[in-house]
Amino acid sequence: MKSPEYSPLVTIIIVNYNYHQFLSQAIESALQQTYRNIEVIVVDDGSTDTSIEIISDYADRLITIKKQNGGQASAMNLGFAVSRGELVLFLDADDWLLSDAVQRFLTLINTEHKIISKAHAPLLLANEEGIISEKRVPKQPLSFGDLKGHILKFGPESYVCSPTSGNLWTRHFLEQSLPIPNKTYKTSADSYLFTLSPLFGETLAVGHPIGMYRVHGKNAYWNSTTQIQQLRTDTYRYLSRVKTLYRVTQSLQLPVQPTSWKLNNRYYLAKLVILARLQHRNLSFRLLVACLHSGLVAPISIVKRLGWMSWFFAIWFAPKNYIIKLAQPFFKLKTRL
Repeated sequence: MKSPEYSPLVTIIIVNYNYHQFLSQAIESALQQTYRNIEVIVVDDGSTDTSIEIISDYADRLITIKKQNGGQASAMNLGFAVSRGELVLFLDADDWLLSDAVQRFLTLINTEHKIISKAHAPLLLANEEGIISEKRVPKQPLSFGDLKGHILKFGPESYVCSPTSGNLWTRHFLEQSLPIPNKTYKTSADSYLFTLSPLFGETLAVGHPIGMYRVHGKNAYWNSTTQIQQLRTDTYRYLSRVKTLYRVTQSLQLPVQPTSWKLNNRYYLAKLVILARLQHRNLSFRLLVACLHSGLVAPISIVKRLGWMSWFFAIWFAPKNYIIKLAQPFFKLKTRL
């Protein structure tokens, strides 16, 4: 157990690109934390709206970094390079925190003596106008504990985590994993951190929401103009995470089988099948077997396993005009992971 006087410097890094209509609320939520040993950094990634004018109103209360547009990864890397905090929270400029968010995290961390990569907590959904719903992101209970063996076996996307703004990272982990590759992670840069964090320490989970996750028309993850483009983006992002995890596990001399990560990920395989059907591409029998096997070995109930296997058969053989209806679960509201 850490000392009752444990009061580390916590850095909140707000990454902004053309979110002037939401930016003030994000900044205010960082500055008004009940926990006071905080530094706030705003990284503006080349905004062309009025974001710079808004940031300038807070110039005496935070650190401002202005840069040319280079994507989320480059902004997060630069913010961390300037930061001094023992703990770091990356806050998306369209989200905002509850006033006791940092204190809730620290209350949990203060009871632990383990090596920690991060603590995470759910967020509440809010709409563009800031009206908060009772729905949480993610809907499932957050994963926690020593997840290293799990991710080595099952690969990326195999555990439940909160979106960017719901995570408090340790400097211990960030110093070993950053910089985030700029080219690969111009968007969804948080997925790089989610992929690697179980390798470097345990994960703690706060049970109550610590902030709001805003859904609006400009969310990067939902900005695809077609469902096909969304599927392409999803599959590319997953393969990037597989390559990232494999590269780092090799550097750490950890035994893994990256092929099994793809073959056992039923969500990834489902997207491949939907994409192929929509684009009139031939499907191999080997892919069908992999799909059915992924449903069979999934750590879910027998009923859900049967449901998955039935769904794979349906999407495989259904007429094209039914595919979109069958594919709707993969186009529903989801987090930016």
